[in-house]
Amino acid sequence: MRPSSSRRRLARLLARAGQWLGAVGMVLALLLPLGTWGLALTLQAPARAALTQASAELGALDRQMQSVMTALEPLDVLARPEALESVRALGQLTREVEASPWLRPC
Repeated sequence: MRPSSSRRRLARLLARAGQWLGAVGMVLALLLPLGTWGLALTLQAPARAALTQASAELGALDRQMQSVMTALEPLDVLARPEALESVRALGQLTREVEASPWLRPC
């Protein structure tokens, strides 16, 4: 009869351990969503403040970029191919004049 009583004891021990593990699992399963929601609600205000500040800074950068683009708009003409070709032609003409024997400093 000894083996059957030890088996019963082992079965009861395993049943208690299963109940205990089940209870711990249920508590952890409840704590995980509660902790997640608590963390989300706790971090919501700082995240909103950071997003508001970032949006304001991006608006300021956009306004500054618009003013820079307005200031540089007259220089856009210089980037056209015909303007660049004119500058190259003037550079070549200057080099030819400087190399000319007719224009020597006295």
